[in-house]
Amino acid sequence: MKSAVATTAALAATFALGVSSAVAAPAPGTPLTSVAAHDGLSVPSALTHAITKKLGPAPQVAAPATAQPPAQQQELQASDGMPLDLFGYTVSLTADGHTALVGAPGRTVGAAYVFVQRGGKWTEQQELDSPAGSAQDSYGWSVTLAGDGAAALVGAYSGNDLTGTVYSYVLKGGSYVLDGQITPPDGVPGDAFGASVSLSGLGNVALIGAPDHNGFQGAAYLFVRGARSWTQQHEYQDPVAAGEAYGYSVSEAADGLAGVVGAPFANGAEGAAYAFSEPGSSQQTLVGTAATPPTSLFGLSVSIDALADRILVGSPSANLGDGAAFVFDRGRNGWAQSQELDESNPSGADLFGYSVALDYLGDAALIGAPERNGTAGSAFTFAGHGKLAQQRELTEPAAVQGDEYGYSVAVSALGSELLIGAPYRDNAQGAAWAADN
Repeated sequence: MKSAVATTAALAATFALGVSSAVAAPAPGTPLTSVAAHDGLSVPSALTHAITKKLGPAPQVAAPATAQPPAQQQELQASDGMPLDLFGYTVSLTADGHTALVGAPGRTVGAAYVFVQRGGKWTEQQELDSPAGSAQDSYGWSVTLAGDGAAALVGAYSGNDLTGTVYSYVLKGGSYVLDGQITPPDGVPGDAFGASVSLSGLGNVALIGAPDHNGFQGAAYLFVRGARSWTQQHEYQDPVAAGEAYGYSVSEAADGLAGVVGAPFANGAEGAAYAFSEPGSSQQTLVGTAATPPTSLFGLSVSIDALADRILVGSPSANLGDGAAFVFDRGRNGWAQSQELDESNPSGADLFGYSVALDYLGDAALIGAPERNGTAGSAFTFAGHGKLAQQRELTEPAAVQGDEYGYSVAVSALGSELLIGAPYRDNAQGAAWAADN
């Protein structure tokens, strides 16, 4: 099992290797791509899950949860899965919730799996493998589907000689076909381009993070699909300083006219997120206001609704490790925090907010807490017009400590279909769970 306790100072400079043993922390500012691998995996992962145990109660604003699993969950597994595949490390759903894309970056050369739902039953339809065929590319580290399902992106942050690359697919004849490769014009080895990816609803606009670009300062690139290829439209950069991992998380609005970028190492790992509206416009800085130590990792996960009226930002180390998620609504004067979401009955170091997802209207949210229940993990649903209130806590059927259910989450356009990753299930072979909401 991963170590359960670490100082918050060490947390700011430590990265999770995604396997079940503790590792030495690199020096502050160490790029993601230079972190040591474990068991032969080339993985820079999010951050270590070792977080200081809760020292006191956290403020509660959400309605009590039912603390019961949903009436129906179906397990998705790769037909050729093996230990250490990390299937479920990243997940994505189409707007109708009938197509899912699941990343497995720990597989031999990495993979991403397409599942379809027919008659309420999920079945594997296709396996996408790394076109480069390199075990060092981390293909499947990030995945995203267009809302209409006509396009998909799969990130390989250490491909292209460690610069990173993103593979573009289009749906033809019921299968996804490779139609291009996206690379940054100013990319250099070590950028981790493709560590995060997000598509607009029609799949014609892509927002791609490169958190190690320019000395770990980070960048996010906006690409637009033309008749035959992708063209870079703008490069967003951290407006403050190096060492913030700007681009660690990204989310593009379904209308393709706005986005949000997370920088969890900003301000000494307090974290920040940056919102923009029109391509090339100035960015507005978003910061959470939880009662928390400096290392709250605000911006580790981000999500924006379809018309860019609401943003949800995860802060998994806020409230002394219990975690939080912050809602921002857009008004005449820009973005303003409107709500802090907390889990009911926090148990300490749950990492609530490690993953977040909003539906198209911003009226429903799914938030992962992969370290809850002794690292078995949980995910929480929130809903409401205006203010969001906690509805239910979802847990993995036949949960086992270390599965980390809630490590990744996705939600359909109307919030009726949910997808939750548990990449460390069955010796890190991994699983994903589809649920009706």
